[in-house]
This record gives sequence, structure tokens and C-alpha cells, in this order.
Amino acid sequence: MVFCLVAIYGLHIIHDRLQLWEELGKMVSSTQESLICMGDFNAVLMGEDRVHGNPVQEMEIKDFNDFMVNAGMTELKVVGRGYTWSNGCICSKIDRAVVNVEWMLNMRQREISIMQPGTFDHSPLSLELDSNERVNHRAFKFFNCIANHHEFLHRVKEAWRSGQTMDLKEVWHKLKKVK
Repeated sequence: MVFCLVAIYGLHIIHDRLQLWEELGKMVSSTQESLICMGDFNAVLMGEDRVHGNPVQEMEIKDFNDFMVNAGMTELKVVGRGYTWSNGCICSKIDRAVVNVEWMLNMRQREISIMQPGTFDHSPLSLELDSNERVNHRAFKFFNCIANHHEFLHRVKEAWRSGQTMDLKEVWHKLKKVK
């Protein structure tokens, strides 16, 4: 199991994180291996990532969202706590793990655990790796005769109607359904 891990610590001010998004974008585009970027991004990705504080503004999420879309990254499913940082009053999800397409295709680890914070204001992230697991690299084969089957179009349309978002992870799931 070979992959690249990028440990993240994002600066606190939006403007100061611009270099992070730029450098990460370059790194993602130049990497052919499975890649995971994990850590404290110090940025929320959507409005629901903060409770009991000021409402999330568009300028707070724009750069992070742009990076995710432009780099083709997707966030791993979260297990455990919903928020990763708290000052005792405000709770935010600013620590996360995002992966590239190669990770989604080649790695079995598709979820990250958010653990209890203990004495710190951040909750640790845990990614469990099993070196004994092997990914089956069977090639997808499409036989043209399948397209002539009377249920083919119905099945494809049914798979693509499900879900609400069209992020990379959702597209991947829809393709799996069609298969």
C-alpha cells in the first residue's frame, strides 16, 4: 500500500491561507499516487461546519471550495464527532481529511474517525490502515451488447438520479451503481 500523506496546518487568517491552497493545488496536480491531505485546515468548507458562532460567510469558504473543485479532491466520510474544534462555546469542523481520485479508486480506507478532544481544543483525527488489505485492480469491461438490453437506459438513469450533490465522491458512487 503506497500513498502520499500531506500534514496540514492552515494559518488563521483567510488571506494567509491563499498560499496553502496554491501549493496544495500544485502538489495534487503533480501527484500520480493516492494522496491524502489531513490535519487542521483552520477553514470551514460549508455553513454547517460552525455552530453557536457568527454565521459562516461566503468569503470564508470560497477559497477552500475552489481548491476542492479545481484539484478534484473529496472529503473522506466522518465517523464520530461532528465538530473538531471548540472553545467551549463555538464548535467548528476545521480539521479534516481530503483525498484525490486515485485514493478513492485504490484505497479501502474511505472514512476518518474524529476522536474525543481530551485536554485540547482540537479533536484528533484517526485513519486506520490495514496493510493486509489488497485492492482488487480488475479492469472495468464494457460489452457493447449490454447497451442493447431493454433495461440498460432505465438502470443508468436510475443510478444517476440518486443523491443530491454532484461532488467527486457522489460521481464515483453513481458509476459504481451503474457498474
